[in-house]
Amino acid sequence: MVRYWWVNQNQTYKAEVGGGYMWLPKVNKGGGFNQFYDYMIQAQPGDLVFYLLMH
Repeated sequence: MVRYWWVNQNQTYKAEVGGGYMWLPKVNKGGGFNQFYDYMIQAQPGDLVFYLLMH
């Protein structure tokens, strides 16, 4: 089953798209757990990811 993901991107967009990978820090800027990391590790090959590049 294909799942759909929405990603708001900024600084690492070019590296991720150019390198064919997705990256998200496990902790936020304050050192706390990044809740979105739990979602990202659920993504599987074949899932559809929509990227919004934020400048």
